[in-house]
Amino acid sequence: MSDLPQVVDVEWLESELGAEDLFLGDVRGPNAHTRGHIPGSKPLVLGSPPPMSDREVLESLAPEVGLRL
Repeated sequence: MSDLPQVVDVEWLESELGAEDLFLGDVRGPNAHTRGHIPGSKPLVLGSPPPMSDREVLESLAPEVGLRL
């Protein structure tokens, strides 16, 4: 379980699934989406930063996220 705060909760996601302006990206490993995923999510495989990465490491992933979206 992550110590990071939730951005949304299950109730919000359930109420918004299927919304035209919602993009739900699955950023797990390459095969995880195939094995099971939240309906409507799209595989968005990215490199994973090490736990507790500093801002510079996280910012280096931002352009990749933009390209994938």
